[in-house]
Amino acid sequence: MSLNTVPLSKSERDLELYRRLFANNGFPHPVEHMRWLCSDRDLPLHGALSLDEACSDPDGLPKAAAIYTTLAARFKLGEETALALQSMDTMTDEVYDTAAAEGVPMVYGFPNASSRNGFFQKLGWECLNPVPFLIRPLRTGYFARRLLKADRLKALAPDLPLPRRPRWTTWPGVRIEEVAEFPTDTDALWSKFSTSFKAGLVRDLDYLEWRYRRKPGVSYRIHAARKAGVLQGLTVSVDLDKHDGHIGYLMELLFVPGASGVADALIAHTLADLARRRCDAVLAWWFAHSPGHAAYRANGFVRLPEKLRPIELNFGCRAFAPRFAALLGERRNWHLSYSDSDTV
Repeated sequence: MSLNTVPLSKSERDLELYRRLFANNGFPHPVEHMRWLCSDRDLPLHGALSLDEACSDPDGLPKAAAIYTTLAARFKLGEETALALQSMDTMTDEVYDTAAAEGVPMVYGFPNASSRNGFFQKLGWECLNPVPFLIRPLRTGYFARRLLKADRLKALAPDLPLPRRPRWTTWPGVRIEEVAEFPTDTDALWSKFSTSFKAGLVRDLDYLEWRYRRKPGVSYRIHAARKAGVLQGLTVSVDLDKHDGHIGYLMELLFVPGASGVADALIAHTLADLARRRCDAVLAWWFAHSPGHAAYRANGFVRLPEKLRPIELNFGCRAFAPRFAALLGERRNWHLSYSDSDTV
């Protein structure tokens, strides 16, 4: 077998090789999803393809033996904003050398159980575990089905809504409503919210439009809060049939720092919407040190124990630029949400 490692490009040929490799290993990705993920942004794509030059498909394309991909994204690093990388798939040493040579300051991601040792023990990643999973149970039946072992008992378990705080629509002067598009003043909101942490993905209008409005096959809902015409906060949510139930995801929360009541109201409003859609539970990613954590707790979110998590995910990064190593190596400097995930 003769393997040749080449840079991954945005060409239709490379995207097809990428798609085939996943499909051949039981993880089919529609080509529309691949284009959205890899080429539907005016940002560079970093990665590598290992090709088996001695073997080809009937149409003449070589067999892809392995792949490593990262998505470029603008990232807040202290007082700077830089183009960083989010790791997506299997990694190789050659790619790390390329990324460092091109001046990329860091790479981060969420290795699964099968790849964590390679990232943390061989590739020099800093482990920043755990991923900050939160859960808000909404119905009794889902948890009864997961906790009870006997089918007879599962069948007898009632499926009732759990108590929630009333939807808070009377916060003084604040109006919350579902909107079809991200507000045009989202960048001003992001600029204010971003002052509350040191390291995190840039969640500006351009990114949110790509992440949530242009992703094929998923319809996300946006709720916006305004006071005297000024945008005070927004949430992004979705409900999907996953993990043997109907699960809601509070994907994103942005709000003006100090306006904890607005965050509280937005979360309550979004939970009410997901409850109307008969979600069994709502998941979120949110650190205890991040702004707004108290609002999550006030609305019934609790830390999801690792043994109850649907999949094993690990959180880590590697700094290529020495000046960012201390900043990125401290978990309390980071901010995460489901916007950082590529799985929902």
